[in-house]
Amino acid sequence: MSDTTGLIERAARARSAFSTVNPHCLQSIVRLAQEMTLVACCDLVDEDGTTLCASGATVSRSIELTLGERRLQQPLETSLELVPGISPAVIADDCLALMRQTPALALLAGSGRAAVARVVGKLPLSGPLALLLCIARQFNPASYQNSLAAMIVCAGLADGLDLAEQDAELLILAALVKDVGESYLNPQLIDGRLPAREWQQVAAHPAIGHAFLTAFTDFPPALAECVLQHHERGDGSGYPRQLAAAQIDPLATLVGLADCVAALVMGGAGEFALDARLGSCLGERVAVALTLIPGEFPPAAVAVVAAALAPLAEAGSGIAGGSFAQRILPTLQQIRSARLLAEALAQSAPTPGLATIGSFSLAAIRGLDKSLRATGVYDLSQLGVLESDAQLMGKTCLIVDEVGWRLRHLARNVYLRSAQNGEDLAPVAELVAILSAPD
Repeated sequence: MSDTTGLIERAARARSAFSTVNPHCLQSIVRLAQEMTLVACCDLVDEDGTTLCASGATVSRSIELTLGERRLQQPLETSLELVPGISPAVIADDCLALMRQTPALALLAGSGRAAVARVVGKLPLSGPLALLLCIARQFNPASYQNSLAAMIVCAGLADGLDLAEQDAELLILAALVKDVGESYLNPQLIDGRLPAREWQQVAAHPAIGHAFLTAFTDFPPALAECVLQHHERGDGSGYPRQLAAAQIDPLATLVGLADCVAALVMGGAGEFALDARLGSCLGERVAVALTLIPGEFPPAAVAVVAAALAPLAEAGSGIAGGSFAQRILPTLQQIRSARLLAEALAQSAPTPGLATIGSFSLAAIRGLDKSLRATGVYDLSQLGVLESDAQLMGKTCLIVDEVGWRLRHLARNVYLRSAQNGEDLAPVAELVAILSAPD
């Protein structure tokens, strides 16, 4: 089988997966049709041969009742056309506007800022991709702006790491489309601190995005693979496949780093929102997030980000007053309880698979515990010193808060690993609950 034939067959299989109308995507399409002109560019025909909507017809709210979750002969995404739709020029202008509004992004782009407009200007924007990007821009602006911010960070990384032009372009475009799979999820699940059970659905979005790009675009397979892997992490704590470092594409790792930095820079109301008690400390927070777990991201790439954000000059950041003990002691207790449960699971789990999950959890908890110990917070006699130094307390609280986020993420990972392996969830329920405890 030739490479071209293989690509065509993979695209056909992926497209078949979209033949059944997704209700969440359909709802967004219906909303979009009320704000913009959306036309059927071919007959919409179900698997029984019934024409549901004629070519040339303007789509209205009634299409939601007509289509439901029916299976079509051709995917809905290929059967609709926005007039006019989103264009590369609009995306490029949005990126430039975001850099003007967010000084940190201008710093992160560095000398690579011109590459964003150049790469987007050559963007092969298929109808289905234009449709989903427009949906994100109209109805999920936080996600859309996060993707734009990630593109900007990727441009700076490509410049700082002196990547080849082809790799730089792939990196920037992968950042733009990394979250297209979210259009097929319940929008109520996109933001916020979800329980592990519900988060399992969100964890599918890289795989959905990979299938979408394979089915509906001419992007190279390497770009789709970056989208599939952009939430994977070198320590195996990523998703959807919990890959080890050697299995992750280096460019996908950079997209993941850019996604993380973009989420922190953009803040907002989600789980990456900056704690108002911490003041202005973006550079420090990014540094903690990228270095808390050694080897999670390439040191050279982390150095590029750190150098870019250095001019922020955050000498005045910190926390004034307050009881540090009240903030740190619950986290220390959470770690102790979780460590004991992970040890028990690793030593006496009912199946080898659960024992492996227990060992993985124990290693992750010990790593986070080590990061906390390095701050000196376990020496309770020093808490008074911390409370009297606003800057020192602020920096330590950044680490404490990041550890809290990592514990919640570990809870999701434990649940996901157990569910994907077909394990009984009862033995991990208490561990997941402890790790998920709110801060």
